[in-house]
Amino acid sequence: MHDKAVSPIIATILLIAITVTLAATFYTEVSPYFSQNQYFTPQAQIQVIAGNQTHAYAYYIYVSYFPGSLALHDVDMILISNGTQMIINLGAAYPQDNLSTTGLEVNITIYTNGPYFNSGSYVFLKMPSSLSYISFVDMKTGSRIVSLSSNI
Repeated sequence: MHDKAVSPIIATILLIAITVTLAATFYTEVSPYFSQNQYFTPQAQIQVIAGNQTHAYAYYIYVSYFPGSLALHDVDMILISNGTQMIINLGAAYPQDNLSTTGLEVNITIYTNGPYFNSGSYVFLKMPSSLSYISFVDMKTGSRIVSLSSNI
């Protein structure tokens, strides 16, 4: 009597192929839930010191607390003065720049420990009108790092 069956070598190859396929499927379905690459925007605290100069407004914006460090090119600063908004990328403005848009001119100087936004960094602004809103935004997530409004 000759029973027809799969040879042991073919059976072993089939078992290995099925196991590898199931393991790969399981990995691709489950791995996004355990990803280590999730990025969250750290929150900062700032102090703004206003000093009016002749025919201009001057502001020192000091980052008193920031739990991380972001490259300056990943941080935008949003200013509103007299209803005019200006968005400044800190990496493009580093270390100093003169910027203007319709109705708003800003002289900006950035003081940091290298090209990074971190605790101890500060920004000096000189502009012809008072500042009513300032915000720092993490460009990786589009989230606010910190913002301050009203007449500063």
